[in-house]
Amino acid sequence: MVLLGWKAEQRRLRSGRPSAECTLRDCPVVPFGAGFDAIYGYLTAVYSLVTWWAAEGQDVARAQRAVRLTGLDVIAREEPFAAVIRCTADAAKVDKRTRSKWSRLLRYADEHKLNSEPLDRFVKRKGGINECVARFSRHLGACRRGPRAEPR
Repeated sequence: MVLLGWKAEQRRLRSGRPSAECTLRDCPVVPFGAGFDAIYGYLTAVYSLVTWWAAEGQDVARAQRAVRLTGLDVIAREEPFAAVIRCTADAAKVDKRTRSKWSRLLRYADEHKLNSEPLDRFVKRKGGINECVARFSRHLGACRRGPRAEPR
């Protein structure tokens, strides 16, 4: 598995060299039944990784590399958050609808969250995971429809 975890990020920062990969064992593990807020540690790790890659302009390339290294099929135009979640979430425990929801949440946070605010605090302030996903979906729908037509 390939997800840059906290330990690997610390090593990379100390060395001054960017790294595209490390093992999943360096990442926080979210046991099911560990409490309602336990998922925020995992989502924060995914969010931090992909936004870090994006800051270097390598988010798409590194997400595709992570997919290839895990032995999964690369999906054309797969969004980086979705790719990293697909690489790291246990498919037996997390269905594709949940992975999609988490990806939309992280894309919403990427567009609206301040860097100084922790992800869990941002999500809770905005009404929770489902509300953030709904806001993102409404925003996405409005963008796809384009500008409103003039009233007759």
